[in-house]
Amino acid sequence: MLSLPTEINRFYLGYFEKSERIFAVNLPLFTYGVLMFPEVLAALTAESFSIEPGKVYGWSRARVCHPNWDNSPILIESTGVWLEGAVISGLSEKSLLILDAFEGVPSGDFKRGVIKVECGALRNTKALVYFPGEALLALQAGPWDLEYFKNDLLPAYVESVVRPFLNQL
Repeated sequence: MLSLPTEINRFYLGYFEKSERIFAVNLPLFTYGVLMFPEVLAALTAESFSIEPGKVYGWSRARVCHPNWDNSPILIESTGVWLEGAVISGLSEKSLLILDAFEGVPSGDFKRGVIKVECGALRNTKALVYFPGEALLALQAGPWDLEYFKNDLLPAYVESVVRPFLNQL
């Protein structure tokens, strides 16, 4: 059974009040990059979940130019555009903590926040999302190519990135 490192557990249990943790678990997660792919989410969480298409207004993806985050997208504000992604429901608190660690929330690379998303017939529904920290925002290097990731990088991503991450937990 996968357990989280003590420092991550301490960080989250000390940082979030119990009511905020419950609130977060009750919200779906809007994903716009590598977490949109069920095989990545399944490898990280080992849980079942529901995935639906969703979109947010006023945001787009950018690529980060950094050795630790190469070929990773960040969310940036963009006037007048819709960003399509995926809305994930049914994640447990443990899964959210694993995803937080994977996204670099404890180190400040990303922060989990709330965004309004359209999903199916629902408009302006609140969902969790990973916003980049200031350091990553400064390293944006053009648009992130979803098709390139899907076709060229995804087949090896679970073995080359996700498994080594999980082995560190």
